[in-house]
Amino acid sequence: MSSLTPVSEALTAMANWMMAFAACAGALVAFSGLYSWKKQGKWQKKYEILKEALLGVRMRHEAFQMLRSPLFFAGEYEAENLNNTKEKLGVWSEQVVIEKRAQNLREAREKLFPTRIEASVIWGREIEGYFEEIDKIEVRVFAAFRSLNVGTRMPARATEAEVAFRRIAYSSSDDPIGSDYAEKIRHLESFLTKKLEKLLK
Repeated sequence: MSSLTPVSEALTAMANWMMAFAACAGALVAFSGLYSWKKQGKWQKKYEILKEALLGVRMRHEAFQMLRSPLFFAGEYEAENLNNTKEKLGVWSEQVVIEKRAQNLREAREKLFPTRIEASVIWGREIEGYFEEIDKIEVRVFAAFRSLNVGTRMPARATEAEVAFRRIAYSSSDDPIGSDYAEKIRHLESFLTKKLEKLLK
């Protein structure tokens, strides 16, 4: 037979109930905190991916435009080329500059690739489609440069193929390649910007 009085039993039961309630409440708070931390972690990751993607796409666009520029700047030439003859300087230096520009674009593509993969995993096939359209244009430009003779000067007796390759390789006042590329970049940047704006609301 219990030695506790009805009042003591009631107090003991209430204390046990309060301890159980406190334990449940503590577990709920801990779970809520863990969920918030996990949610915050996902938010931060998405934010970083979008920020890196937007920056990477902009750098890639600039590298593409620079590669296709028919203008060569003094700072781009190798100093040792100054020892060459005038004829060799114009030809060989253009090779160096074009290769450096092409390498800059390749590096921009490679640097963006991990972020591109992460973005595709999170936001699906649509974003990968934008990247693939940009890839196709860059491949055409790289192929055009490989098919050209050295330098930007048009040969006196240029073939139709050479003229076509130069229109792809170099930008001009009437430049469908540059316009198409810029449009694809705008689509991708718009996609990324909308995702970022939604995330920041």
